[in-house]
Amino acid sequence: MKKHLTVILLTAGLLCGCAAEETARFVVSDEIVTLPASYSISVCLPEGMTEAVSAQGDARRLYESADGSFYVVTEVCPNCTAAEVIRQMTGSDAEQLGALCTQTMSMPEYRFSWCMEGESGTLTCTGIVVEDAAYCYSLQFCALEERAKACAKEREQVMSGFGLYGDEGF
Repeated sequence: MKKHLTVILLTAGLLCGCAAEETARFVVSDEIVTLPASYSISVCLPEGMTEAVSAQGDARRLYESADGSFYVVTEVCPNCTAAEVIRQMTGSDAEQLGALCTQTMSMPEYRFSWCMEGESGTLTCTGIVVEDAAYCYSLQFCALEERAKACAKEREQVMSGFGLYGDEGF
């Protein structure tokens, strides 16, 4: 019995020694590296929309309808959470908006609606925010309140055409 116990203990000691040697090969770095966004936003825009000049470069894009009755904004935000992006877009928390949270590509996706005052009157808006580990990807569709019903087809086209695609670096 003592021989078996000694063999078991020696074998366990050797196995533990091997495991400790293997884990010593991993190197951990404290350096923080900012990676480019993992995804780009893809959206299906209605015909006749034009891109407005954006002061924020490639991260934020604004598209306007020819008659000015609605617009679409896409944005990639680094180092922020979905809660921060939703609050910035709407002025409210996701819970206050009754945001629907689902998953897209194993990432949280929030869909919500709100109203706000714009330069030309009250706007009815719909938004989507997708959050990964380092970025948030957002889309908003805003239409003048009196034109919101007439723009329903365009809104549905934009919202259902929203997606993310992986940047392959080509």
